[in-house]
Amino acid sequence: MRRRQETAGKEGGITWVARNPAPSYNARVHKADTLFAIVEQLRSEGVDARHALADTDLTPTQLASHNCRMSYRQLEVVIRNALRLSTNPAIALNAGSRVCVTSYGMYGYAMLSSRTLAEVVDLTNKYIRIGTPCCMAVMTKSETSVLCCLSPMHWYDETTEIYRFAVEFALAAHQKVIRDLLGPQFVFKKIMLRYGRPKHSALYSEFFGDQIDYRQAENGYEFDAAHLHAPLPFADPRSNAMVSEICETMLLEIEQVSDMAGAVRRILVENLGHMRRLGDVAKTLNIHPRSLRRALAAEGTSYSEVFSSIRAELAIRYLRETDMTSEDIAYRLGFSDAANFRHSFKRLIGVPPSEYRRNAKHGTVQNV
Repeated sequence: MRRRQETAGKEGGITWVARNPAPSYNARVHKADTLFAIVEQLRSEGVDARHALADTDLTPTQLASHNCRMSYRQLEVVIRNALRLSTNPAIALNAGSRVCVTSYGMYGYAMLSSRTLAEVVDLTNKYIRIGTPCCMAVMTKSETSVLCCLSPMHWYDETTEIYRFAVEFALAAHQKVIRDLLGPQFVFKKIMLRYGRPKHSALYSEFFGDQIDYRQAENGYEFDAAHLHAPLPFADPRSNAMVSEICETMLLEIEQVSDMAGAVRRILVENLGHMRRLGDVAKTLNIHPRSLRRALAAEGTSYSEVFSSIRAELAIRYLRETDMTSEDIAYRLGFSDAANFRHSFKRLIGVPPSEYRRNAKHGTVQNV
């Protein structure tokens, strides 16, 4: 099986998994199709698009433009807004099902003009990042089946709702696109998920059937290899060659974007509890600390902001999933004392740790 590089870090019984490479987290160079599908689903549920886009610096008018570009940071904000604003447990599944093959622009037309699904699989492995997916996809063909492994782009903890949202969206979107190409009768043979069975697992059966395995080594799906050789109805080799060249240019533009903040984030995630100083991270990246500071500043952030974000995420995990005291959490995360931890947490999250934990037990905090 072809796999993306995977590393893991563990801190306080909580495991974080990071897969590389991921596209830029901060740069606004990505097509907004995924974000658009989520906002449209929220609108169908009665949520004002302005509320769905809160804290993104994007307006509904901008999002409606075919030239709209977004960052993965903005996509994360919208996903968190969706988890907070929607009462629909199928929000991610329904949003993903709004995606059609032409939603992906040139990448979609490259799939549509392919001769067979086998060519589409090759295109997916090469150009999927053009479509701003929630999950990276790696598809492997064998004589009997096709396996697609899905890895959320910037969300590494499978216990969180944002991780599950990314996987659900990706599964629904992939199924919809393949049905656009082969017809509505297409079904997955099997689905694999890294996380445990969620409360709304019955919805999975409605969308994908009953062959669903939880707590697996990978997220993904499998389908019969016989589908690979069926001729596609809109095959056009000349058009396919033209749009594939455009896809190559678009992919190069995305890959050339610097994402130092994303690199720092991945290093910290992989080394939680062992690496806290900027100098240590710079050494791992094989650059001078001053160069790292300048690169982060050019992306509109700083080492302290990235580090604080990671530390806040882990603090939330501890508060929600363990009985650790504020003193224990402060020590584990490297704060000088519990008071310093409480002050930092309230500044970042808006409420003291004790209030956050109390609200979490009653289900009244924003999903993380």
